[in-house]
Amino acid sequence: MALDASGVTSASLLRRRNQRLVLELVRARGAIRRSGLMAATGLAKSTIKEVCDSLIELGHLEEVRDTAGHRAPGRPAAQLRLAASLGVVLGLDVGADKVLAMVADLTGNALATVKRPVLEGARTRDGVLRQLRSCVGHALAVAGMERTAIAGTVIGTPGAVDPATGRISLAPQIAGWDGTVLSGTLTGEVGGQVAVEREADLSFLAERAHGVAVGLDDGVFVHLGIGIGSSVLINGQIYRGHDGASGEIGYLPLPYGGESPPPGSGLGPFEWAAGGQAFARLGRETALSANGTRLLKLAGNDPNAVNARLVCAAAAEGDPASLALVERLAERIAAGIAATVCVLNPRAVIIGGGLSRAGDTLVTPITRHLRTMVPAMPEVLVSALGDEAVALGAVQRAADITMDSLLAD
Repeated sequence: MALDASGVTSASLLRRRNQRLVLELVRARGAIRRSGLMAATGLAKSTIKEVCDSLIELGHLEEVRDTAGHRAPGRPAAQLRLAASLGVVLGLDVGADKVLAMVADLTGNALATVKRPVLEGARTRDGVLRQLRSCVGHALAVAGMERTAIAGTVIGTPGAVDPATGRISLAPQIAGWDGTVLSGTLTGEVGGQVAVEREADLSFLAERAHGVAVGLDDGVFVHLGIGIGSSVLINGQIYRGHDGASGEIGYLPLPYGGESPPPGSGLGPFEWAAGGQAFARLGRETALSANGTRLLKLAGNDPNAVNARLVCAAAAEGDPASLALVERLAERIAAGIAATVCVLNPRAVIIGGGLSRAGDTLVTPITRHLRTMVPAMPEVLVSALGDEAVALGAVQRAADITMDSLLAD
């Protein structure tokens, strides 16, 4: 019998491959008959029987009969599904303005989702961790699950994540967040194998699984929020870079007229000039100008209440001053995106994050400016998943890691 370089028989490798194929099909379908597996895989009936029986014996699959609505003579045909004993996965989204916890089964079906705001005064390491722990506990209670049922946890965070240590850097949105190793910090609150990923990468994974990027193999996801980051997909794989900092376009040297970030802020020149804080900062100046009457009124006559959402809302109403400001910032954003597009020539650019909620008000001028800046124009898409994109991607990744571990050597 043939052996591979590690001494494993080719028959063993084939059996492992078939087991993985069947597991992934059951995961994708939720429940499927053996005849359906034969049709989907092209494997012989005897092979399907052997593979399914082995996976049931391992405790990875279970057979169920759905009697609800069954009217034909005899018992309904048995279906295979992932065993409930495999547990659930936990996806966490840590943001500067919110935290979100999602408990889901291994097929990605959400069992509970809990979101909590992070108020401006609590955007510190301890404040965010306190909210996150509360979210996790509440989500598990809503799902009716104990922590011991968690098979895997993935946490989405702003900034970069060192692939060797899990240490977070380049995340000035949360005071004291740089240097945190979340996998160790949250050991007592989460379960299973714990991984930490960049929020933009997880958003891209979610869009590929559930959103506008289904079937996409080459693209860029741009997260527009308080900070600006991106995720790069090449040949179907997220490119993370040597230190996990691929896609940190907020640090592009695009300060625009000397508007450099304040010393010690940790913000990059581009995100200071074009991110959520730029909308708020320049929006306050606009509200206090002679033409800023409408924007100031939307802010309740308090210029300090002006933020990106109000600027875009006023622009959507047709307010000339707000439209001019959005146009100005859209050109800046387009320049940063163009830097990535010129290097990678992606098929599509997906715009997500909090600022993407402005929709056409912001995306249309970004697209118009981008077209004048790049030699080959990509398709520009808007995230379909909103606030839950990072958590959905975290759930997807946690399920992937858990499934990989089932058949690990």
